Amino acid sequence: MRLEKKDWISPRTGFQEFVPQQYCGSCEHDSGGSLYHFQCNAGIKEGYSQGYIYEESNGVSGLQSSSGSGYPADSKRDYFHPNPNVDHWAPTTDEFKYGYFVPFTFSGVLFPSIVYHWNQAFPVIIWDGDGDLHATSELDISKWEKNFS
Repeated sequence: MRLEKKDWISPRTGFQEFVPQQYCGSCEHDSGGSLYHFQCNAGIKEGYSQGYIYEESNGVSGLQSSSGSGYPADSKRDYFHPNPNVDHWAPTTDEFKYGYFVPFTFSGVLFPSIVYHWNQAFPVIIWDGDGDLHATSELDISKWEKNFS
């Protein structure tokens, strides 16, 4: 019987640093876990703090506020007060709609009435995926910050 001598070697732990590449194959397409970042800033750059949001609903370019234009009116959604200090993270798979922000002011002292500024309406993107109405004047979604989860 022959005995073999074995040498004992102390265990070693090695570390390999993970360096992300510019391209990640699993991020090639949106699998539903991505989020868009945007702010409710409709009206802020134009100097307005309140207005109404109309959703583009009749397929005709531009805002039609009444059927008097010869086309059905776009859908009036709700009162909107921009809050650019709140960040929103919306799933990229949610529905984003095009619409218009129609600013208004008040006139009169004893009996103030709303004055709509139809000639100053401008396009917005609408999101209401969390149950509230949000609108941004940043119209190029491809430039929005996107977070892959």
